[in-house]
Amino acid sequence: MKDIHLWAPWFRELAQSISAGGEDYLVEKAKAVNWSGTKPTPLVSGEDRWIDPFSFLSTLAQKATTRQLPVVYPSVDDVFHLTQPLPDPKRIELFIFPVLRANVSALFHPESSKHFSLLWRLFRQVVKGVGWVSGEDYKAALQIKRVGPTKLSYGLFFADPYQFLPVDGFSVLDGTAFGSSTLADDHSYEEYLAACVQVKNAFPGCDPFEINHFLFSQQREQLISSKSSFFHISTNVDRKRDWWNDFVADGGVFTGGKASRVPWDVEDWDQHKRAPYPLRAPQKGDIILVRYGMLNGRGIGVVIQNDYAETGGLNGESRIHVLWLNKSHFGLAHHAEQRAFNKVDERSGTYRAFAESDYGSSVRLIRQLMGAQEEPSASNSTLGPESDGMFGTKNQILYGPPGTGKTWNTVARAVAIVEGKDVEAVEKERENHSHDVKDRFDVYCKSGQVAMVTFHQNYAYEDFVEGIRPVLSEESDAGVDFVLRWGIFRELAETAERNWRASRDHSEHLDGDGLVDSFLDFVEAGIEDGQEFVLEVPGYNYRYPMVEVVRQGHGRIRLRGPKNGLKGLSSLVWRKIYRDRLDEKIKSYQDIRGVSPAKGNTHTNARFHYAMLQRLRQYRKEWEKKAHGQEERKNFVLILDEINRGNIARIFGELITLVEESRRIGREDETTVTLPNSGEEFGVPENLYLIGTMNTADRSIALLDTALRRRFEFVEMMPDPDHPEIGTNIDGVDLRQLLKVMNERICFLRDREHQIGHTYFLNVRDLEGLKKTFQKQVLPLLQEYFYDDWAKIRAVLGKNGFIESRSRPEELAKLVDSEARAYEVLGSRDPKWDDRAQYRQIYGANAAVAGTVGGEEEAAETGGEGN
Repeated sequence: MKDIHLWAPWFRELAQSISAGGEDYLVEKAKAVNWSGTKPTPLVSGEDRWIDPFSFLSTLAQKATTRQLPVVYPSVDDVFHLTQPLPDPKRIELFIFPVLRANVSALFHPESSKHFSLLWRLFRQVVKGVGWVSGEDYKAALQIKRVGPTKLSYGLFFADPYQFLPVDGFSVLDGTAFGSSTLADDHSYEEYLAACVQVKNAFPGCDPFEINHFLFSQQREQLISSKSSFFHISTNVDRKRDWWNDFVADGGVFTGGKASRVPWDVEDWDQHKRAPYPLRAPQKGDIILVRYGMLNGRGIGVVIQNDYAETGGLNGESRIHVLWLNKSHFGLAHHAEQRAFNKVDERSGTYRAFAESDYGSSVRLIRQLMGAQEEPSASNSTLGPESDGMFGTKNQILYGPPGTGKTWNTVARAVAIVEGKDVEAVEKERENHSHDVKDRFDVYCKSGQVAMVTFHQNYAYEDFVEGIRPVLSEESDAGVDFVLRWGIFRELAETAERNWRASRDHSEHLDGDGLVDSFLDFVEAGIEDGQEFVLEVPGYNYRYPMVEVVRQGHGRIRLRGPKNGLKGLSSLVWRKIYRDRLDEKIKSYQDIRGVSPAKGNTHTNARFHYAMLQRLRQYRKEWEKKAHGQEERKNFVLILDEINRGNIARIFGELITLVEESRRIGREDETTVTLPNSGEEFGVPENLYLIGTMNTADRSIALLDTALRRRFEFVEMMPDPDHPEIGTNIDGVDLRQLLKVMNERICFLRDREHQIGHTYFLNVRDLEGLKKTFQKQVLPLLQEYFYDDWAKIRAVLGKNGFIESRSRPEELAKLVDSEARAYEVLGSRDPKWDDRAQYRQIYGANAAVAGTVGGEEEAAETGGEGN
């Protein structure tokens, strides 16, 4: 089941190929495809060149029967020369889109060249990414005849299933307001994105195609139900490494075998006294809570297949295959049970450790689907600007050796905080569309929501908070004046506080009088300007135009229809409806009762009153902003680069206490201080986030200011030799194994804080690139780590030929009683730098012998001294 989502990168590459090729290219390729008995003419409207890419992808997606798959998809793969692996066409379960419903045509049917150009333009925007799509083009495409939210959203989804979600009945999930019913036919692109974000936030860290697969399965077969049970599993099954990346890559979890010291072929394995793991127990629809150790969560998945109980049996290749519901890493609320795998219930410590942590929203959603009475909390399932769960605490420091991606991650984290998104989702987005995330980061820097400063030995309180600075002045006799200047911290804090206060400067409850009066003024002004004001009830044949606002005195205001009849509850009653919060209880016109509400009588003019309330609801949001000057709350981020290089006590001064979350402005323990230079009161608002970076090779975390350590959350970022962007066969060299072995040696020869980061090897694509990386980055770093102790440096390199050793000259033997040796790095043009065997010798002589190039002869030609 590890290949169950292979279709997503394949479809995305196909879309990219179409976007780059253009109109004529697509027509040519579409005609060359074997459509399994169906000619490509349904793809063409009018002239041959009139074929739009959305129709092509949607039509292809509908070729998903057992007869069509083995013919059409391999043909498309061959015609377009795609490099992404094609899922096995004989396995229909690998093509879970889902396809458009049978009664929805895949074709867009552009009626003119104008529509044709529009669709191509929009398609190219979609392929570039979410941020490139024009709201005007999206709206225009939505207005093409026979194109609605369902069809257009599927077009976006097929073009890039990593960023867009489809909208149809299969994507409607109780507790997650998403589906065609939530988007009007004339909705905007921003409204569509908001709906997508709402769903994505309910499934932290998951890609849209994963989310859609689960929603489809849940809608079609009720995957999670009252019969579902909870299990938990640890990713450190052999206590040597974290297997989470393998869980994700394989699409399933596993344990046992050598990790439990029990052979796989034991017949009564589940009952074996040394292996009490009920791996056969989880059934389809059961929930797996995944953790690392006892305090670190890794994710949550729902079982779709269990090899241990079904096909694979008890062996090292078996998996419990899952669809992921949450792939974010969160700390657990308290200690989980120390067992590799077992069943849990609501009373167990492991269940509560997840339910009471940041995984709580996912657990509540699961419980709701299981039929429990508790409702998932909207505040937890949907990220807002006041939520911290998805992107950490207010203060955090990313620390680790050089080259582990700390600076890269500050960009992703800052964007996630500003946009109120899951950090992992933004990181994945950046991996797929790196320029888009960086561009947004730059925009936030220019707009003032994100700022960055680098600490150093001379940085002080006067630079960071406020200080008196000299400035040249022609008016002063001395030619110099002294002025008070704010530092970057105070400046950003003041900006954030102004926004925070403005966003809260409105009534906590609806002012019914103000809303109704403003609404009627709005209606009256519109009628006077000749605008038509019509009350309608969706789904019913009810349409009533209003022609005049009649003010009757004593606050009573009514509306007059075209036949001189006064309609509707008076404005006094409308105000009471909002003051008493009755609006929340009125779900349809039938909820508006008459003079005998106890008998259940519906009011005579119920449809009119309900239509009026609907219009008031539509007007409400805009009115609140205008009437109360309410601003949208924003998050602000200050990045403190190289935070450990500054004197923290000197830089923060008395403000180190104010950055505590509990002492932020707006919290119960809100604290302010009087600044010594200006004498003004100052506090830190709760919408200001601090992200620090710290290179552990420069200074140990143990030496960091104690006050700072207590007030920041530390996020360790260590080298990841298994990073998917690091090649395993770069001209015969396994870079993952090379990096892993070098770092293991460094840990023993120096310490774990001076390892080599994986980012140095991310862009290495050939031997020439590897040579430059070693010459310009790796060797200088090793020289810095070991203070030119060449013996240790050679040990890290496996004593290959990059560093030559020379014995002392004979004439020195009489003068110096020493066994000292001289070392010299090879010249940059030495042919050994281009010898792949030299690199392979780093991770073991056996690697050179067992490799695919050269065998024993290559090992003999390394020129090194071996291990």
